[in-house]
Amino acid sequence: YPRVLPTLAGIAACEAAGIPHRNILAMQGPFTQELNAALLRQFRSRVIGVQPALFPAFCTQGERFDAVRAVEETLRAGARITGATAYFFGEEDTGFGPVIVQQAVAVRPDDTPASLGERVMRLGEQPALTAAVRLFCAGRLRVEGGRVLIGE
Repeated sequence: YPRVLPTLAGIAACEAAGIPHRNILAMQGPFTQELNAALLRQFRSRVIGVQPALFPAFCTQGERFDAVRAVEETLRAGARITGATAYFFGEEDTGFGPVIVQQAVAVRPDDTPASLGERVMRLGEQPALTAAVRLFCAGRLRVEGGRVLIGE
């Protein structure tokens, strides 16, 4: 049964206890430390993040993802739908990676960056992350060719 860690801080304790890497899931939330490439390679398809955008919309590949900018650009573009993406980190901590789950959120005509950001977190990020963790813990996720496949 996978051990789910709320942050990467618990990984060393799991390793010290002899828990195999395949049974460790780490979630990287906002405002935590950046991850180094060696750690991401070691825990490939084991580190889940969530961002307030429906990848790849309002994301610039090659740049570190900027959540505030994505929400602002969504409003500036007049988009009617935005949302959140739960994903496996790639080999670098850029805020991008293979998509696990996406959750759509409607953009309202009177939205501000603050109101939209709060609603995306509540109605998009939280449900997407919860669904991704459930799928991982059920052993239903497999990454092939840079895409996440969801099994029965």
